[in-house]
Amino acid sequence: MLDREILSLIAPGINQSLTVYEIDTVDIPSTILSKHNLSTGNKQRVIALAHEMEELENEAKVACLVDRDLDHWFGIEPTTARLRWTVYCSIENHFITQADVLHILVTLGRAKIQNATDFFDSLNQVLQLTYALRLADRELDFCLKWVSLRKYISRNGDLVNFDAERYVKALLNSNSKMQSHDKFCETYKIWITKIAGDIRLAARGHDFIDLLSWAVNEFKGLKDLAKQEIIERLLVARASSSSTLAMELQ
Repeated sequence: MLDREILSLIAPGINQSLTVYEIDTVDIPSTILSKHNLSTGNKQRVIALAHEMEELENEAKVACLVDRDLDHWFGIEPTTARLRWTVYCSIENHFITQADVLHILVTLGRAKIQNATDFFDSLNQVLQLTYALRLADRELDFCLKWVSLRKYISRNGDLVNFDAERYVKALLNSNSKMQSHDKFCETYKIWITKIAGDIRLAARGHDFIDLLSWAVNEFKGLKDLAKQEIIERLLVARASSSSTLAMELQ
């Protein structure tokens, strides 16, 4: 829903006849997923649809867009004539810029942040660390059920701190994986060294939204805006001023 709303807002500026649909509007039976060796889930259904539409004439102006998520770090990006991958890990990641974050938190949310650069850099670090955890999980094929970040992040002046050590222990304990603690930490630390670069290619969109909603509250902003649903609406409102979103539909 959020992705479609954001892309639908910018679509007319690219092509007046461009329409964005969610995968839920298309019936993709399990037989089609099996045909292309795909599992269940919306992302898999989009990929299956792209494969099925390969037979369309070249003049047919239709494409399927899926989130990169973690796939680009593992070289797993199937290509077909009709399949496209998001520029960054997800559509929300287009908003991981200092200008967008400060507009949402300070201008709209009235959060009391004094040093914008320090805050934004520390926010990015938390996003990268949590992303590295997901990469480690993916590499080890643990299929972890994730614990909320809220108890393990804190404020220190204008900085956002993440107690990664406590979080890892809580995460593994809740998934009955403590026996693999050392192996997981070793893999996680290796990934941290690999993902330096554009934060938008090494962050999870939902974690970003969660951190923004936490920051509104923690930095004494407007309490009514300290909800993930409200942050999502603010991203939608911000879509028309993004300098990079148009790349997704061109």
